[in-house]
Amino acid sequence: MAHRMKSFGLALIVVLVVAATTASAAEALNWTATNGKYATNVTGGQTVVFEFKAGPITVTCKVLEFSAKLAAKEDPLKVLNPKFEKCKAEGGLGAKFTTNECELFFTAAGELKIECFFLSSLEIDIFKSEKEAEEPGKTPVCGILTGPQGPLKGITWTNEGVGNATQVKGAFAVKPTYVTAGDQTVCGKNGTGEILGTTTLTGKFSGVAEGVDIG
Repeated sequence: MAHRMKSFGLALIVVLVVAATTASAAEALNWTATNGKYATNVTGGQTVVFEFKAGPITVTCKVLEFSAKLAAKEDPLKVLNPKFEKCKAEGGLGAKFTTNECELFFTAAGELKIECFFLSSLEIDIFKSEKEAEEPGKTPVCGILTGPQGPLKGITWTNEGVGNATQVKGAFAVKPTYVTAGDQTVCGKNGTGEILGTTTLTGKFSGVAEGVDIG
């Protein structure tokens, strides 16, 4: 009986080790250049307009651009100097993004990570009008500050196309936390917001189309 129990125990350990190894391998997703050409420049805009929701505020931008340099098969993908321009908030309000040198990272598993220097945050300032948001020196009514956090789940990546035309579509439904400053009758109180929208990331190597995928 003792011998059988020992054999059973060893078999169980082997099964658990194999299962753990298999699970680890299954989760090891990476961003890759389809044809193995590095470094590949990755860019993407908004194919479905992004909405940044925070309490009573919903912000959209006419210009939203992501860019990254895929230097090797890697994860996560570091976004370089994201652009959020010509923004507005519902109700005729203006909005202005300031990244404050915070950095965004997209994981192949579908997560968003925000990293900032000490005491910095991604900042959305809200103004009385779109015109005021574009004018230098104007004082915002209130602000929405999103500090370092994550990885936050909520991105669904889908590989599309083949060869040099391979691209990655990303549908966002991410829920970061934020704090507000200024007039809370406009921006509301601290809470959990939502980032909704869709982007398509494509690649170029030396100016020529290069496929980008997750695998």
